[in-house]
Amino acid sequence: MRTKLQIIGTILFVLSAAVLGTIYLAWLVYPLEISFLGLEKVVYMKATDISYNFNILMNYLTNPFASVLDMPNFSSSADGLKHFADVKHLFHLTQVIFLISLPAVFYFWKEVVRKGYGKLYQAVFLWMAAVPVFIAVLGLLIGFDSFFTLFHQVLFPGDSTWLFNPNTDPVIYILPAEFFLHCFLLFFVLYEIICGAWLLLLRKKGEKGKSRDYVKKFLTILLIAVIIVCNLKLRGVKKMSKTVVRKNESLDDALRRFKRAVTKAGTLQETRKREFYEKPSVKRKRKSEAARKRKKF
Repeated sequence: MRTKLQIIGTILFVLSAAVLGTIYLAWLVYPLEISFLGLEKVVYMKATDISYNFNILMNYLTNPFASVLDMPNFSSSADGLKHFADVKHLFHLTQVIFLISLPAVFYFWKEVVRKGYGKLYQAVFLWMAAVPVFIAVLGLLIGFDSFFTLFHQVLFPGDSTWLFNPNTDPVIYILPAEFFLHCFLLFFVLYEIICGAWLLLLRKKGEKGKSRDYVKKFLTILLIAVIIVCNLKLRGVKKMSKTVVRKNESLDDALRRFKRAVTKAGTLQETRKREFYEKPSVKRKRKSEAARKRKKF
């Protein structure tokens, strides 16, 4: 029973360590995401101002002593604040699990791994490494948007506050879906690295023959994971390439279509810029005028 509790604690440690590593690394590399995703052109703010607001958000989510979320450049609705509060509770739960599971990891290492019994649990870590691969395959089959929706429905059952309205919660502009996709990929990599490290540690302490088999299986799982990630990237490239030159289309037609798309994008950006900086009262007035025009026609 004692050993079972230790292995359960170790599993929780691996999971919570990967989650916390993803949170803090995503926070660290967010300035790179700003330039990579072109967020300055989306919200018409400097990168330093975007980072400043993001730091306030992340400090609120990760700091148990921060009880108020107030971003200077982004207003928040009651639903938006509720969702951030729910995320904050999940982050703190992960931090608590990480701290509580540390003794279990220590005793598992001391009483099982160091004494050479770790080989009995190599299959556990192999399955731990395999489960995210199956989940990634599911995400690949249904698409990231559907997977992201399913992910929120599992974490927040019966709650729709995670569906942000840009008019009331404009912070969603600096948290695009691509950013969360990168976070999922980062978690996947960190989790697999931690599982691989445990397998290597157990290999050194266990029988080399059987351990090699488990390491080979892990490398196979890792190869499948790399193929999945590459497939996701290639899908994005293919989707972009379809918009450049269509089948049976001349170069002149493609250039004209491209110019129309650029003009349309510029008009859309100006509209979004105006809507972003408009006061709520002005937005309501403009929407009511548009509704009256539609009724006339």
